[in-house]
Amino acid sequence: MAELEKLSATVAHLEQIIDDDELCDKLHEGLVADAQFRHRVEETLRRAHLRLQGTGRNSERLVTTGFDLVIAHIGCQLGIWTALVEQAPAAVEANALAAAVGMDGALLLRLLRFGATHEMVTQVDRTKFRASKGTERLASPRLKDALLVTVDMLAPLTLAFPAYLESIKHKEPDDPRNSAWTFSVGKGQDMFEYMAARPLHAEAFNRHMTFLQENTVPWLDIFPLEQYMNVDQTEGKRVEFCDVAGGNGHQALNVVRKYPTLEGRVVVQDRPDMTFTQHPGVEYVAFDLFKPNPTKGARVYYLRHILHDWPDEPCRNILIHCGR
Repeated sequence: MAELEKLSATVAHLEQIIDDDELCDKLHEGLVADAQFRHRVEETLRRAHLRLQGTGRNSERLVTTGFDLVIAHIGCQLGIWTALVEQAPAAVEANALAAAVGMDGALLLRLLRFGATHEMVTQVDRTKFRASKGTERLASPRLKDALLVTVDMLAPLTLAFPAYLESIKHKEPDDPRNSAWTFSVGKGQDMFEYMAARPLHAEAFNRHMTFLQENTVPWLDIFPLEQYMNVDQTEGKRVEFCDVAGGNGHQALNVVRKYPTLEGRVVVQDRPDMTFTQHPGVEYVAFDLFKPNPTKGARVYYLRHILHDWPDEPCRNILIHCGR
């Protein structure tokens, strides 16, 4: 069949790319710079994966979803990935690695074999494993943060979603105090109250949000923010840029870095219990999202990943407070 021959040639070319770490890194840089083409590549590969698997394999994929997440998280918790990276490029016996991280050797061997099938580690022989590019990513503190947030916060919410919808009789959710989050993970607390009581998760969440922005084209490279602010003026007290509910301030810091003349006139607002990283030229202001905004007369009020958390009426109030 001619189409199978064409597919075989395409797969062979993809295998060459995948096996060349340097080439993969260069292509990744190019895809990050071209978000539209990156989406096209990812979507094409995703659809090909789904369409060519067949019904049986698709069913298997659905029922085993989540195992790779759990194995990756266990490896981060116990320092398995870090230990492998520290020994690279040498291969490590599973029993020796188990002794180093305090885990049963037979159990670790099973986990590593599973990880090898998901590009987490390279299996050299029956009991030896070596760090791969995937292992290096898993050993990074950034991914450890992402896995902690996903396993402890997002995964339980997702799994409880059918029960939550049943509890509200499958109606459109409209009460922030009775959401899938408060039903499952928060147990009555909203996400921000939950994190305020768990500094470890709050710090991991903030670092993770910062990391997510690094894999996208910066909005400041696209949006002409200088058209809405007085970037030439070096004096004055008027706030030029106010990041509403801006977390640890990484977006405001990016503004100051691009427009150094704005130092001292850029504000980040968030809850009083929010963990905030002090940045030169950026002022932190504690506030309540649903009360009149304490920063009056800013030229730009910036809201990112905020309004999607609330129903329409609270969103209207948030915007009204920014405009007064």
